Amino acid sequence: MKKILVAVDFSDSSLNALKYAVAFAKSVQAELSVMTVYNTMNYTPLSVLGDINKHLIDDSVALKNKLEKLVAPQCTKSKVPYKTHCIVGIPEIEIQKFARKFHTSLIIMGQTGSGGIKKFLLGSTTSHVVNTSGVPVMIVPVKFKFKAYKKIAFASDLNPKNISFMKGVIEFAKYFNSTITVLYVDTEGGYEVDNKILQMQELITKKYGYEKTKGVILNDVNVQSGISEYINKHKPDIAVLVKYHPGLSKIISTKTNSGKLADSFNLPVLVLEASKK
Repeated sequence: MKKILVAVDFSDSSLNALKYAVAFAKSVQAELSVMTVYNTMNYTPLSVLGDINKHLIDDSVALKNKLEKLVAPQCTKSKVPYKTHCIVGIPEIEIQKFARKFHTSLIIMGQTGSGGIKKFLLGSTTSHVVNTSGVPVMIVPVKFKFKAYKKIAFASDLNPKNISFMKGVIEFAKYFNSTITVLYVDTEGGYEVDNKILQMQELITKKYGYEKTKGVILNDVNVQSGISEYINKHKPDIAVLVKYHPGLSKIISTKTNSGKLADSFNLPVLVLEASKK
């Protein structure tokens, strides 16, 4: 994990995400790119033909300077290598373009943003980035401070065919030597708990050589409420979801639901692409 991108719109949520990202980057010895987007959607097609072009350039330069003054003290103090970027465009597009162009390993964003600050609009695009990005995205709620992840909660269906989805979770866990708890919500009843958990652990150990994994069966009529109840009771440090997981098709198979689910948990959430290997 060499390059991390954090998106800032100067809302309380994104400023907290910045602090979180600085601490995270320090812990994994990564370079941090901090970007803000000056949203061109606030201008009509005709307005960009006149003096507004100059104002837009001047405003974006001022915004870049504002960002640099915000970021420099935090990164310098933490000895985290960084670069700041102010990009003119549409936030959800520019964030992902940047991540692809510079081979970003992870995007970090605040859970909600400042919908009222239209020129610096970012927060309302978090869900869009989560659901469409090919890069892993971490969503950080307001007031959360970074700490090494001792306990990771991962939602899955324990189907042996989907063990490959564990790859990204295990790669992430290895940075912190974390224990991974695989959550399966049994909405039907009568699930063979012991056999399924043992089978899952054996497959994971054999395929990935990672032994710090256990499984938990949660009885609930609803997958989202079952996961939420576990999180509230057992306080994991982070939750991990795989986008479009076939075993969780009712809640994260569509482009609107993975972001919605991730945004509902009151802890940092990492959303991964499904590995095919």
